Amino acid sequence: MLTFAILLIVAGAILRFAVDASLPGISLQKVGVILIVVGALTLVLALVFRYTDPGDQHGSGQQSHTPVPTDAVGRSALGTDSRPKCRSERV
Repeated sequence: MLTFAILLIVAGAILRFAVDASLPGISLQKVGVILIVVGALTLVLALVFRYTDPGDQHGSGQQSHTPVPTDAVGRSALGTDSRPKCRSERV
């Protein structure tokens, strides 16, 4: 979405500032301004959606972490504990 927004802004700037052609009933300069505005709005929305997490109340954009359940000894209850076992824990 960022690429699309930048593409709209560039295309609008080209139409607004670099094109001298005219079409009957269409102002290419006005079309260029419209593309720049739409591209800028798309860019703002893309950045907002990219850097905010719907579950994050502070808007920091960081992923929320779910704690892994553990048993009384501290081993993962999911069976993915990779720490070395003591002699009493070995089977």
